[in-house]
Amino acid sequence: MSGSLLRALGCKVVELSPGLHVFRSPLANRRRRYPACYLDVVENLFYPGGCGKRQVQEHDPDTGWAVKSGNIFRHEMSVRLTLASPDTPDAPGQDIADALADRLNRDIAALPLQGAELTLVDSGVDPAESFPLDWLKAADRAEIPADTSGEPFIHRAALTIKLARFTPRLVTVESNIEFDLDYAIF
Repeated sequence: MSGSLLRALGCKVVELSPGLHVFRSPLANRRRRYPACYLDVVENLFYPGGCGKRQVQEHDPDTGWAVKSGNIFRHEMSVRLTLASPDTPDAPGQDIADALADRLNRDIAALPLQGAELTLVDSGVDPAESFPLDWLKAADRAEIPADTSGEPFIHRAALTIKLARFTPRLVTVESNIEFDLDYAIF
C-alpha cells in the first residue's frame, strides 16, 4: 500500500488538534465519534512545470543506464475540512465547531512561519511516507447550517485548505541507445 497525501493531511490535522476524529467522509464515522473532521477534495490539479523537456532521470547504479525518465509537475490541491460537533453539557455544538475551525486556521497559518521544511507525513503506511510541500495555507472559512436530520443535531463549520507541491511523474525507459565513440564521425 502506498502513502496518501490526503491521509497525511489528516494526520497533520490530528497532530494540530488532539482529540479530533478525522474521517474521509461522514459515512466512515459509523460509531458517531465527535468532534469530527471530514476531508473532502474540492480541487486536484496537475500543471506541467518547465518547458516539457525530460527533467528527471533515475539511473541503474550498476550499469549507469537510465531506468526511469519523466517530468516535474506542480500539484495543487484544495481540501475542505468540515468540522462537526453535537451540543454538549458544557458548550453548544456550533461554538465547539467554530472554535475548532478557528484553531486549525490559526495553526495552519503558523506552519510556514516555524522555519522548518513543510512536510506532511503519512504514518498510516509502513514505512511512513513523506510529502514535501511548496506551500500550505488556509484559504476560506464557511458557515454550514446544522444537520437536523437526526438526534442530536450536528453543528458544522468548514475550512478550506490549499496546498501545492512539485512531484515527478516517471515512466520506465523502454530502450537505451549505446554509442560507440570509436566509430563516431564528428
